[in-house]
Amino acid sequence: MYKSTADGRQQIHKIASIPGDLIACEDLYLSASSSTSEAISDTTVCMMRRDFLRQATAQFPEISDAMMQAMARNLNAYIRHIANLGSKNAESKVASYLVFQHETHRRREDHLNFLAGTLTRVEMAEMLGMTQRTLIRSLKTLTQRRAISIAKEGFMILDMAALSALAEGAE
Repeated sequence: MYKSTADGRQQIHKIASIPGDLIACEDLYLSASSSTSEAISDTTVCMMRRDFLRQATAQFPEISDAMMQAMARNLNAYIRHIANLGSKNAESKVASYLVFQHETHRRREDHLNFLAGTLTRVEMAEMLGMTQRTLIRSLKTLTQRRAISIAKEGFMILDMAALSALAEGAE
């Protein structure tokens, strides 16, 4: 999911890659959508009309509770993302992104700490508010520190403790 900026760039703010992940539920009570969604891999989407969803949540409060939990998770993720953009150096931003992806988007059955790369390097750099060159330099640093290894299909987390420490700003 992304927002388009006035100068035509796209700011990615969410990657939905887990089956059942909710998207656009934060727009439910707005008159217009505030984001654009684009599939970057084979995707199956289930959608409900707003009036049907409102009727269902009135009849089954657990649906409303589940949506509120999803929106709270999304809000916390956005807050963390904004804090990362404004207060961390490049390596910490990249480490934070990888830790977040591991926590939220790693396939549940995958115990090998492999993160499939769903974004191009350009998209990842835009999401983190840096140039592609800075992103590549940061990934190289994380590789040299043996926190991650880079594969064509994504990233392997080699040392989660070190990556988490870097995400928190430790040198």
